[in-house]
Amino acid sequence: MSLWDQINHMPSKTELFIMAVAAWRVAVFLVRESGPWRIVRRVREWSGIDHDIEGRPLPYLGGMPGSLFTCVWCMSFWTAIMVYVVSIWADLVVIALALWGLSALIETAVMFLAAMSYRDDHDHDH
Repeated sequence: MSLWDQINHMPSKTELFIMAVAAWRVAVFLVRESGPWRIVRRVREWSGIDHDIEGRPLPYLGGMPGSLFTCVWCMSFWTAIMVYVVSIWADLVVIALALWGLSALIETAVMFLAAMSYRDDHDHDH
């Protein structure tokens, strides 16, 4: 398949889901996490974003590029484009990003359920 055919290929629903999860995961990583060796936090600081004591980015009222690094919705637009372009040449990278995203969703669900269970246990004690 030529590069032109690959670019014009309409992804299946499964491929779109995988790309969406990958784009979401990268966006969350860039907006909310520090990254290895705090690289992502340093990029956010370079773009003008301050962080609270726990390292979470504070709201940013300035312009670009800082505003991208405080909004998952804004960042996910650009990460979706990046994931689509990467998927043309490197499906395995996109699948790895999607698996990373699904793992994060599972961890979030487990932590939520554990917190709910803890709360329910303590509600019954009183």
